[in-house]
Amino acid sequence: TPTLVLSGSKDNAVTEILDPGPSLREAYRRRCRNANASAPTRADRFFEVVSASGVNFPGLQIKSRSIVGGKLISIKDRRSGRNLPCYEFVLIEGSVFASGARLLVWSFDRIMGNAEGTVENDRDGNKGNNNDYCSSVPPDSDSQTTTSLNRVRALSLGDGN
Repeated sequence: TPTLVLSGSKDNAVTEILDPGPSLREAYRRRCRNANASAPTRADRFFEVVSASGVNFPGLQIKSRSIVGGKLISIKDRRSGRNLPCYEFVLIEGSVFASGARLLVWSFDRIMGNAEGTVENDRDGNKGNNNDYCSSVPPDSDSQTTTSLNRVRALSLGDGN
């Protein structure tokens, strides 16, 4: 399943976005075109992937969050000549976020250019609880320089299987 592939070896948190909305679909269409990926369809699925590993400092943890569009396609195997299944994933947007002590999260915001220094909910969704805060630097879709196309496919073993 796409969720298993996206979770990787580090148990990344993968959540399917069930109602992506027109702006996310349009961003996906643009990213597919930029990456020379397969043309988007209404059946494509969208996921939020939050890294399980990140950068840990005393009192501060920094992780990445990605929005990815994916689909199941088929690619012709050169050896067998058969069409084999392939998952195709396109990065739509990426951002980083920090959680931890309020002063360190505030500093992270300033360094990353989030001038407002917004302190959002803590990891449990509570405002200002236990000096544990979470802040996110929103992606700037106009300045995103990374385009990523990943294909995970089955291979023929050469013996016809």
